[in-house]
Amino acid sequence: MEKMNKKKLRAIKMRKNLIEAAKFLFRKNGYKNTTVDEIVDQALISKATFYQYFKSKEELFYRTIEDSGHKLYNLFINIREKTKNYPLEKRLRTINYYIITFFERDHYLIYLDVYRDSSYNSKIIEYKKKFAGMFADLMEEFFIEIGVDKKDARSLGFSIKGAAYYQIMQWFFDGKKENLKLVARHIHRQFYPFILHQVRKNKKEMS
Repeated sequence: MEKMNKKKLRAIKMRKNLIEAAKFLFRKNGYKNTTVDEIVDQALISKATFYQYFKSKEELFYRTIEDSGHKLYNLFINIREKTKNYPLEKRLRTINYYIITFFERDHYLIYLDVYRDSSYNSKIIEYKKKFAGMFADLMEEFFIEIGVDKKDARSLGFSIKGAAYYQIMQWFFDGKKENLKLVARHIHRQFYPFILHQVRKNKKEMS
């Protein structure tokens, strides 16, 4: 059992190492111009070891997208649960802060939107669409949970996502000079009064 556990831990560590090495190179050179040889050199492993964990560069690329997507999605779920007993204003401010500042730690998803590559296959494109839909569903559920009317929840989520996306992209193209905490604060100030109004309006209509 102990030997099996060590084997599993080694596999997890190796996959993580390859994913991080690939992210670095895909950001630097693009998917099309990155080779498996460069990835294994960056990860400090042999080519034979690479193929023990991934069938192809294409499969690894898919996993890099999935890795960042899952991290962001799971962050939303976790912080939503942890803040469920917070007052509304504090809860919104906290969730907004953690989601936006996530991109200071992992801005790989930004590169995928900025540097579109004709080599992306249908599976990769489908995952990007699926992830966007899943995140939109999660935001809609959250706004309904805090008291926004269902008919307004999804459009509100898209509005906030669009505003945050624009400012994060601006931060990215400006060389990541300012702290994303400032962006999070601005988004909160911009949308909190409107969200509060929607919650109060819905409560009034239901009473």
